[in-house]
Amino acid sequence: MGEQQTVNAVIQSARITNDDHGLLSAWLDLDYGGCGQGFGGYSLYMPAGFKYHNPSGPNYAGHFIWRVMEVAGVSDWNSLPGKTIRAIKEHGKVHAVGHIVKDDWFNPSTDFKKMSDAMQHTKGMDAEGLVIVPKEITPAIACALEMCGPPESQTPEALAQLVEDYRVQWSHVIASATRQKLRDQMRKRHE
Repeated sequence: MGEQQTVNAVIQSARITNDDHGLLSAWLDLDYGGCGQGFGGYSLYMPAGFKYHNPSGPNYAGHFIWRVMEVAGVSDWNSLPGKTIRAIKEHGKVHAVGHIVKDDWFNPSTDFKKMSDAMQHTKGMDAEGLVIVPKEITPAIACALEMCGPPESQTPEALAQLVEDYRVQWSHVIASATRQKLRDQMRKRHE
């Protein structure tokens, strides 16, 4: 991993596309004055038919579009080209983009993890706030246990391995949760 630098950049173009394997992504082409680099390429949405399609998941696309427009100081995506922003970059990646003057940064990896964690915090709870234990390990659960970001940010192979690694452990969790639920039900009947 190289040394990170904060540099000024002019947005040359802004694209929203589904040409990278059929999933939705967005790109900013940045010019640093003589050289350039792309920012984006995150999986913002996986359409129906994709294994990890989740229409009720976090709205990564809306967040990405909103934050890029916000740090660039525009109210229309088409107004992005020509705007000057800042970028935190290293040789192979732009990690974050920021407002040219204000201390306002957008780091998709950090933001998307927070969004995923927030969703995981409330997902799987009933109306009383009690945790509902799902019957099997899912990619989202495996990623939450491993704290590796949303499933969409993982390769299918890495995700499959995570799920497999937790599958045996999860069967013990389910058995334990089921026993506890039965004990609670029996206790309520005798009250």
